[in-house]
Amino acid sequence: MDDLMKAITTDEYAGQGGSFIYDPKTGKRMPAEEEKSKQVAEEVLSKE
Repeated sequence: MDDLMKAITTDEYAGQGGSFIYDPKTGKRMPAEEEKSKQVAEEVLSKE
């Protein structure tokens, strides 16, 4: 979780609104397209 908080507060998207997808392997975030966000959410929820 510390890596995520660091990314949120210091990466190139810090201070910008919107949705982002965090990749724990790289420690980076990328802007989430709405459709892609839905797909990722469905995948995560299906694994719970």
